[in-house]
Amino acid sequence: MRQRNRELSQKKKRLAEIQKRIGELDTIFQRIYEDNIIGKLSDERFMKMSKGYEDEQHTLQTEADEIQSGLQQEEKKSVDVKRFLAIVKKYTDLTELTPEILREFIDKIIVHAPDKSSGRRLQESEIIYNHIGEFDRSKVTLWKGNAV
Repeated sequence: MRQRNRELSQKKKRLAEIQKRIGELDTIFQRIYEDNIIGKLSDERFMKMSKGYEDEQHTLQTEADEIQSGLQQEEKKSVDVKRFLAIVKKYTDLTELTPEILREFIDKIIVHAPDKSSGRRLQESEIIYNHIGEFDRSKVTLWKGNAV
């Protein structure tokens, strides 16, 4: 969580820098336009400069959109993790596993078809938790009812 928070703050800082630079580019473009109008800047030079500034602004806007989208996804994940942790805290002194408790923790369990190609019956299963998805990306393989 701390690592994620550090990464989020770095992304927010970069987004603020990009937005500041986009504003600066708007001001610069306005100034070179005015210089072109009053004759301080030739048309050819204006076209070269404005093209460069517009390209930079477009690149920055694209990066800002990507960062914004990433931040929204990360914030949603953070909320989901907080919800999951609230459920975990609710059941810290668990003495019995009931169907209601399982429904709060687990969204679905996927049991794959058994594989007998190695001479042993191997069967993979995946557990998808509520709010956080797959907690551990590795799959559990069962052999004769035991995890291997």
